[in-house]
Amino acid sequence: MNTYEGMFIINPQLSDEETAKIVSFIQDEITKNGGKILQVQIMGKQHLAYPIKKFKEGHYLLLNFSGDGKLIQKILPKYRINENIIRNLILSRKAAAIQAQPQPVAR
Repeated sequence: MNTYEGMFIINPQLSDEETAKIVSFIQDEITKNGGKILQVQIMGKQHLAYPIKKFKEGHYLLLNFSGDGKLIQKILPKYRINENIIRNLILSRKAAAIQAQPQPVAR
């Protein structure tokens, strides 16, 4: 099984309930296609570095998940046609990088 990290930017005009539905949709697509969710981090609404589809803000979601190589081919088209997911990026990661915890910097 491969390990992946996915960053999703969700439409900022959605209510909290609608945003939760989109987050659930993203997770469900992974699990329905044989993947396993390892870590979910909802980062909240943040300002974008540049406008995307005329939005200046977006709800950020960071997911770490595992699955076989065909998983990405199955889920990406569904994310691309969803108009409430304004941007997504999925990268292959090493499992050790996910479990490593950041250490505070001594000053």
